[in-house]
Amino acid sequence: MLHLLVGIVVAFLAWKLIKFTFKSLIWFILAGIIAFLVFPKALVFVGGIGFLVIGFLVTLIVLVVGGLIFYESD
Repeated sequence: MLHLLVGIVVAFLAWKLIKFTFKSLIWFILAGIIAFLVFPKALVFVGGIGFLVIGFLVTLIVLVVGGLIFYESD
């Protein structure tokens, strides 16, 4: 029963993390399009920040998956 509850909680947290990642990706694409229309040369700056944030989110996902793989209950 405990494994079922832990699985549900982990699935819920993973879903929230994936949802947050996709929302942030959509916002960065939107910010990039707006920056391209307003300041054509600012797209490089917005793209760099977007890649940095997406890189942090991917690192977080890798750490969560690694933690789940190597999780040992006592």
